[in-house]
Amino acid sequence: MIENNRYRVNRPNVILENFDDEVVIVNLASGNYYSVDAVGSEIWDLAGRGAATAEIAAQLSCAYDVPAGAMEQAVKQFMETLIAEDLIVPDAAAQPLKPDGACGAARKPFAPPILHKYTDMQELLLIDPIHEVDETGWPNIAGPVGRPGPESKK
Repeated sequence: MIENNRYRVNRPNVILENFDDEVVIVNLASGNYYSVDAVGSEIWDLAGRGAATAEIAAQLSCAYDVPAGAMEQAVKQFMETLIAEDLIVPDAAAQPLKPDGACGAARKPFAPPILHKYTDMQELLLIDPIHEVDETGWPNIAGPVGRPGPESKK
């Protein structure tokens, strides 16, 4: 059940950059890139820290002016989209999210999260040498099995 599962960013296939209240995400395996803003950015952050869908919805319900049921549905749909795009994967080792505390009186207006998907740079992203990295990420190029990588050259 998605509400109780915990997730993590699908590294090393997924890289990202945070810009204020926007996140730009690149799936190196598919060549697609994405952007999320506002509520989607907060869901991405919480999911990346191992929060379960129900925990994310509960925390964001305190911050946004929206009925709890509507927030739960929006978070669930957004998480399903992230999973379908292979941006997050299950993580059984993730720890429960520590609540931020009591709900504040001032709540922000709510707009459902949207994952904006872009495919216009697929070819370029798929031929980029960044695909030849190991789990430590760029710029550590993985050497072929049985052959040392460039870092071992003298």
